[in-house]
Amino acid sequence: MKFPLSRSDFRPDVPVTDALIEACAQACSEQARLLAKGSHVFMPPLNARALTAPDGAEGGPVLIMPRYPTSLDRRIAQGATLAEVLTILITVIKHLQELSQRDGCHGALRPTNILLNDRGEVALTDVLTPAAQKVLARLQAIHPEPQRFFAPELLAVPDASVTQAADTYALGMILYRAVMTPRAGDPDGRLNVKLPAEGLDKAALVTIRDRVQDRVKQEDSNPRFHTRLADKLATLLNRAISKQTSPSPPFRFSTYNDLLPRLEELRALIRPNIGMVGKVLLQRPPSSEVFETDEEVRFSVTVGVTDGVETYEEIACGIALFDSESDERLRDVDCGYTVEPHPSGRFRFSFRVGAMAPGRYRARLAFAIRDSGHQPSTTEVNFEVRAAAGYVPPAREHSPTPLPFARQEDEGDTAPDGLPNEPVPAPIRAAESLQHQHDDGDDSFALPTPPVERPAPIVMPPRPAVEPPRLTFPPQPQHAPPPAAPKVEFQRPSVSLSREVGAHRGTSDETLAHLLDPHAARELRPNIAPPAPPPPPAAPPAPPSIGALRIGPPSVETERTEPAVSKPTQLPAPDPLADILRAGSWTELLLCPAKRAVSLTPRSWPMSPSRRRRAPCSASSRWCVKIPTSSGCRSSGR
Repeated sequence: MKFPLSRSDFRPDVPVTDALIEACAQACSEQARLLAKGSHVFMPPLNARALTAPDGAEGGPVLIMPRYPTSLDRRIAQGATLAEVLTILITVIKHLQELSQRDGCHGALRPTNILLNDRGEVALTDVLTPAAQKVLARLQAIHPEPQRFFAPELLAVPDASVTQAADTYALGMILYRAVMTPRAGDPDGRLNVKLPAEGLDKAALVTIRDRVQDRVKQEDSNPRFHTRLADKLATLLNRAISKQTSPSPPFRFSTYNDLLPRLEELRALIRPNIGMVGKVLLQRPPSSEVFETDEEVRFSVTVGVTDGVETYEEIACGIALFDSESDERLRDVDCGYTVEPHPSGRFRFSFRVGAMAPGRYRARLAFAIRDSGHQPSTTEVNFEVRAAAGYVPPAREHSPTPLPFARQEDEGDTAPDGLPNEPVPAPIRAAESLQHQHDDGDDSFALPTPPVERPAPIVMPPRPAVEPPRLTFPPQPQHAPPPAAPKVEFQRPSVSLSREVGAHRGTSDETLAHLLDPHAARELRPNIAPPAPPPPPAAPPAPPSIGALRIGPPSVETERTEPAVSKPTQLPAPDPLADILRAGSWTELLLCPAKRAVSLTPRSWPMSPSRRRRAPCSASSRWCVKIPTSSGCRSSGR
């Protein structure tokens, strides 16, 4: 607050009396005494006092106080957000409440005497003292531009008492200026926002709503509450800067306590949030957390929200159920909830969970304001479900997920503990190649060969001998394997029995008579090679030799050892056609006359009913040729 302390501080065309100059000097002295007490932390401290003219010339006292870097007036001109302005005004009202308990009201609030330090703390200066209140009306009449932040009743009546209604009027004017200033700010003061002296009309209220919605769209706010914020802010300004003081309502706020909650509600509507989440209460007897399968699980919780949230539909609610043992979330659970508003402004959420299988569970509840972007506020509760009498677990479908089996991990270069395996030491190669490169005979260059420490050989105990097979009583004769068939070499070319064209490779005189005639059989005498001598018996396997343990890569050469116990040899079954095929290839059979047909029939084949008579055959023969005649059957072996 600037006080004229001498006649030279006034304009030359303004008549000034000595009483006015003395009243201004007395107001400055009262301000100095108020700051010197230091009873209010929100006021700047008084560091020192001084005089403008110490030699006795005309002058006045000087108060020296700390310098604050900025003020609310500068922050509004720089484009402060609406949330920042509301926060500063809420802090100012709290300081005014403390001031009113000791020294009365401020009486001279305006953006220039609301100071801010580097930490954003608010300080108030220029409190209207009794001496300043007496000369306030005369000073405003002399001022070329009247101050619109003063209440109209203070300027109309010179000796009017300062009340809290005057401060609420000043706070309303400050908020109106902040709303009408664009978001980009007005650092040069070119806009020159005019403050209404006679209150607001309907057109001004519509303009305020539009300006508020335009500002909050450019700020960090919740779009769900933009319209509600604009309406409430216009209603507050219409009442705060009303020219009439009574009745209240609907006119001006008469106390700080009436204005403070409304400013807090406006700040909360910019971006509402969850205030608190209470403890979850189970609908069970005290100290009991057990439900049964034949009843629903029920619990409730109280949720508090910031001012401005009117219905539960603006609160987003979520629930998640987990198995306490496996910590796995349960899906597709039947859940529901109801909401009941509380007179205190809180909401009581009651949850219901459908039938659940026996087990231990944990419920996590989350709450957040819709479209706010805040992190949800959560709370948890544990409960248990036990099987009721006659409970039958529901049938479940098999999961398509395969059963997990333990699989041996691949052995790599990294140990299971995450550290690499220790390197295998290799023998150090002698530096002979380096010594041979120097032919001058200088032994000083010879590199010493470091000794290689080899581990002692590992002595293995002798391998126990294998016991021979025990004899059974009575002894069972073991049949010797039959001798191998001698190799047969034929002198005549082989002839196929195929009837395909070009498959016959023999001559026309190779008939069945050659096979049956012993004289013709001599011509087919095979050259039988003598049987090969049996191979010598294999030497018994020697026990594996175990040498000294060598450090380095394993040797490529390995010695194969046979098992000490011989395996039984399985003989192949004799081929019934081996004797016939060993005699050579057959020729194609010539067709016989109808009266003398020839049939080649194996002995094991069944005969037709008309030919049940069998000719006597040799026991050693495997094929019989039957030639039916008028008198009987003639047979011949081989």
